[in-house]
Amino acid sequence: MRLPSGQKLAGRVALVTGGGGAIGGAIARALDAAGAIVAVADIRIGEAQRTSDALARGHAIALDVTQSSAWDAAMSGIVSQHGGIDVLVNCAATHLQALVQDTSDDDWHRVVATNVNSVFYGCRAAIPAMRDRGHGSIVNIVTGQFGVAYSSAYTASKFFVHGFSQCLVLEVARYGIRVNCIAPGAIPNTGFERWYREKAELLGIDYDAFLASAEDSIPLHRFGAPEDIAAGALYLACDDSAYVTGQLLGIDGGFSGYSIALAPEGA
Repeated sequence: MRLPSGQKLAGRVALVTGGGGAIGGAIARALDAAGAIVAVADIRIGEAQRTSDALARGHAIALDVTQSSAWDAAMSGIVSQHGGIDVLVNCAATHLQALVQDTSDDDWHRVVATNVNSVFYGCRAAIPAMRDRGHGSIVNIVTGQFGVAYSSAYTASKFFVHGFSQCLVLEVARYGIRVNCIAPGAIPNTGFERWYREKAELLGIDYDAFLASAEDSIPLHRFGAPEDIAAGALYLACDDSAYVTGQLLGIDGGFSGYSIALAPEGA
């Protein structure tokens, strides 16, 4: 039976990382509107607090997702306060715009720590609590599964998370835990906009022209909004998707490849 929208997650407990950002904040609001208790996690506690202040049942957590011990402490606190956890959304991420030959060890490790290790730590910490509940939904935010010049560290990290998620599906299904991924398209007023500006500068292209070309390459001929991603996350978090696991949900207006993601000049 389909529940009314405000009851789809009634009584459920959710943790959203990167909850102080545009997409993470929209996801937190969507889960809250569906009745969930939402722990809004971000390394920037002020931004997390700003998101949680707008929620009916939210609270902010300062969380450095690159630290295993921080994850264990956060999960322990949630279980102690709320009795368990039902939904984990791994949305925290960082990006690096650079050619491989210009990427330092520190840059590479920073991206991997934030985008890859965090998902491993978070899932590992959440699984025992979800197993005790007899159900759970893990939603990992990734990216389109195609190559993008100047974005090797970020794109590779998201490929890793998708592969990790595919493996995790097979390990936790027996406990009633589902694992899915979302690949967002271009969303203005997020890290995508900074990425586009940097990309246009690297390619020597006027930003407005670059942006127009990017929009033209989307079959629906518009950029997305954080709320578009949040709607997908809500679907995967609630029982409307009770028979859905191991899937990659592209929310990108039909954008299956970057026609503007050109190879570096002379490459």
